[in-house]
Amino acid sequence: MKNLLSDSKSHYLLQHKDNPVAWQEWSKDTLNLAKALNKPLFISIGYSSCHWCHVMAHDCFEDKEIADYLNNNFVPIKIDKEEYPDLDKYYQGFLQATRQQGGWPLSIFATSEGKPFYGGTYFPKESKYGLPPFLTILKEISSLYVNHPEKINNTVKSFDNFNEKLNEIQIKENISINFDKVLESFQKLLDMKNGGLKGNTKFPNIPVLLFLLEKYSDNDEIMKFLKLTADNLCLSGIYDHIRGGFFRYTVDDKWNVPHYEKMLYDNALNTLFLIRMFDKIENPLYLHICRKTLNFLIDNMSTEYGFAASIDADSPNKSGELEEGYFYKIFNDDVSVLTESEASKFAQFAQFNDNTLRFKDLTYEDYISFSDVFEKISKKQADSKEYPFIDDKVISGWNMLLCYTLLEFFEISGEDYYFEYALELFHKIKNSLFDNGKIYRIRYEKHIFQHQTLEDAAYFLQVTEKFFELTREKEFLTISKKIIENLIKNFYGKNLLYYNTEKTIFETFDEAIPSAFGVFYNTCKKLSEFTDINIPEGISLTAIDRAARFTTAHPTLLTMM
Repeated sequence: MKNLLSDSKSHYLLQHKDNPVAWQEWSKDTLNLAKALNKPLFISIGYSSCHWCHVMAHDCFEDKEIADYLNNNFVPIKIDKEEYPDLDKYYQGFLQATRQQGGWPLSIFATSEGKPFYGGTYFPKESKYGLPPFLTILKEISSLYVNHPEKINNTVKSFDNFNEKLNEIQIKENISINFDKVLESFQKLLDMKNGGLKGNTKFPNIPVLLFLLEKYSDNDEIMKFLKLTADNLCLSGIYDHIRGGFFRYTVDDKWNVPHYEKMLYDNALNTLFLIRMFDKIENPLYLHICRKTLNFLIDNMSTEYGFAASIDADSPNKSGELEEGYFYKIFNDDVSVLTESEASKFAQFAQFNDNTLRFKDLTYEDYISFSDVFEKISKKQADSKEYPFIDDKVISGWNMLLCYTLLEFFEISGEDYYFEYALELFHKIKNSLFDNGKIYRIRYEKHIFQHQTLEDAAYFLQVTEKFFELTREKEFLTISKKIIENLIKNFYGKNLLYYNTEKTIFETFDEAIPSAFGVFYNTCKKLSEFTDINIPEGISLTAIDRAARFTTAHPTLLTMM
């Protein structure tokens, strides 16, 4: 075997084309190769802007001893999770089923059929963070595969049985949802002191926030929590105050220090939440941050074909080494461009944790008074530091999340510019990734990655319905019906609406982004007011079953219950 990634279109895969590891791409041919060689798979899943993916690549995949052992005893496969979110969901599900924390890089050991039997996330070259050396793990897994195949078979069967039971529809009649009890369940998850959900890190988890705002805006305690969360999104370290745009999450529960990558979907969803919060309490800071974020995306992530997927967390420091957050961190040299009065006022309000800027209890008027300060620091950083890498793959579903947000911003602000931009974006995606009801996953400049997922189709459908709602142009209903017909034809089977056309992945849970199943179901209910839509009974039964049995995992679905 040899490394075959040099012809890939994925930036993530290309980042590994010079590894001594003989990386293969995911395909039936690769699985057949593993069967012929009678070797297990080592599957590494990540994405181009992922900091810990870079760390493991440098520590392990550039190491010749590790590479040689991998190449001799496994068939190593590298997967861009943004190309194959269905595979990522399947293998992340294995970690969760085995009571492990998911994340990226995702490291999976599987049979030649792709069935997982062991996994983890980041593994170090040398023992640290309570983890054994990666080479030790490789040797133990190889020994297990050769000497104890029965243990592997038992694990595979156990996971298959777990999925079969999880996917079974158990509630087969219409039932009512007790939303008082639903609220009690969600309240157990909320961090009432700091905002966001409980935990040592802060992911905004917008599907939960949108659900609470939709269903419980008359609850004073919930609105206090949502306001605290919105204030932190606007003023804390999760926001890039200098340039605009949200970082993915913070590594602490006080919203101080971010994980610096910027994802298109986070920026679309965080902005959507703030738009709806502004609609409720009319804090002008929320609308300002929304506009600042959308303008940042338009100025920095817009391409000829749509919006880029992400901006890397890492960038070169003064020594030329990649350092997480280096471009965004504020050092003394960055503020040297400020006048004495600007520096004095900035110091009065600004707080720093690990050279990351945040504010506390800052009014809208005070915040916008720093616009010139932000611009000066931004220019200084741009002149003295190399900008992080932008992954310019255009993902149809993520672009549709942004398109939907642009439309809601237009509705709340009345600024026609954002409606026109949304319409232009819609046509960019439609013209290149829509094919008579099919929604293809990615555009790489002149190359179309023709993978299909429920996620991309559902988000496209949601935007199409929104355009009809705003314009009443029947063309949007025609497009909607084609999408639904394609989904029923190619994704539906055995009373389930699957996540992929192979009908191997069934997924309804909300994660960082809204459940594709939930968005599809909710949008179909809206469209049913305007046109005849025949949705199989199995989809409605699935919605009832999942909302009733796994309540807190389905906030998007619950909004229409």
